Amino acid sequence: TDRIITLTDTSTINVFKQGGSLSLKGIVKGSGYLIKDGLGQLNFTYGGNNPFAVIIVKKGIIAQGAWNATFCKTGGNMTLAGGEVHLINMNNSSTRPIFNYVTEVQEGTKSVVKGTTRGAINGSFKGKGELTIISDGVRNDIGANFAAFEGTLNVQGANFRLQNNVTDMSKTNVVMTAGSFIGHYVSNGSGQQAITTSIGSLASASGASDCTLGHSQDSYTIGHNGKSTSFFGLFKAKSIQKVGDGVLTLRTSGSTSPIYVNGGTLQLYNEAFASNPGAVTSGSITVNNGGELTGIGCAYSIVVNKGGLLSAGYNGNIGNLKANGNLILNAGGTIQVKIGASSNDKFKIKGSIKLIVVDAARTLKAGDQITIFNGEGTQSGSYILKTVSPGQNITWDESEFLTTGILKVASAETSGISGIISNDVEVDVHSVDGLLIRSNVKYGDALKGLQSGVYLINGRKVMKR
Repeated sequence: TDRIITLTDTSTINVFKQGGSLSLKGIVKGSGYLIKDGLGQLNFTYGGNNPFAVIIVKKGIIAQGAWNATFCKTGGNMTLAGGEVHLINMNNSSTRPIFNYVTEVQEGTKSVVKGTTRGAINGSFKGKGELTIISDGVRNDIGANFAAFEGTLNVQGANFRLQNNVTDMSKTNVVMTAGSFIGHYVSNGSGQQAITTSIGSLASASGASDCTLGHSQDSYTIGHNGKSTSFFGLFKAKSIQKVGDGVLTLRTSGSTSPIYVNGGTLQLYNEAFASNPGAVTSGSITVNNGGELTGIGCAYSIVVNKGGLLSAGYNGNIGNLKANGNLILNAGGTIQVKIGASSNDKFKIKGSIKLIVVDAARTLKAGDQITIFNGEGTQSGSYILKTVSPGQNITWDESEFLTTGILKVASAETSGISGIISNDVEVDVHSVDGLLIRSNVKYGDALKGLQSGVYLINGRKVMKR
């Protein structure tokens, strides 16, 4: 229809048949709401602003029929509740379609916004639903504000070009699909931007090893919402920071970014069972206070700083963590080795040992040998050896530790201590470098008021988050 439509209340257009379409050639205006229902497509072909208040997309597709057509007034309210929004495909810098709405993605629904070759997806997104943004075009810029979006954002397309205002996605669950790329670029240009963006959680489609986050200029902090995820893609950013309480599992070798583990757990599962695995990243992995690096994959170089924890194993099980480069364990850094009923954690890397935890199911005896480092490198430097072994007092023969990576049990005496501590028992609290912090305090109050990090309570390693 080419008639002018004036909305004064809530109206519904139902394009019932899938594959069917209706085009609105005249201007749509007024103070009312328009609901798009049905599986078919509704086209807005009036070449200009359609100044009505709100559009709600329940089913099917709404699409531009002109590069400057709008789906309601510019900056107006849009609700996505299960449908799709398509920008017209344009490849001309002077006729760039612009998506610019305050958009709520309704919880429990899945919706799609499809970009263009040259254009922009601006405005803002909020809500807790699932949104897919398709950005394949050479200059389809993403300039929307995602600070209030708590749902899932599926990134699809090889050019998800973030603008310099997109810095806060800290509540958003970002999922990258196969072949997708995220990076910061200048508007409608090729120049890279040195911007840092915070992401709530990062995941990828299973097996999507060709998706890439970042370029050599931009940086990302990942994990602000504390959710645990797996990522099969690559990091190519200037730097990556893991924050928050969740576990980020990396599945693919070949990244280039340095990674800083500042909170929660970074778990490596790349080439987990390969005899000669490649490194998850050629950049160093630095574990800082409150962070943990673990897994059965392979790193290149590892630095563990004061309050940082290095362990091995997948999802808490015993395993072998590997590194093709060096391990630097700085003062106050901790390596935790779990000794189970029939095996123990191993590290195919060069470095030093700070803490050993023996499973209660394992009873050690004099003469037992525990292989800690089984790589080709050599161990060097000084170390502090601390043992938590419920029910036993262990004395180690360390004579071969720095040459072969093997610890021998010199003696193992039954202590009669179960290893289970009541909240009312008085304990001592030390820092990881041996400084006494509290003495004769109740176990239940031992860490109250202390900063997040790793502490020793009666010799037992405890991480406060």
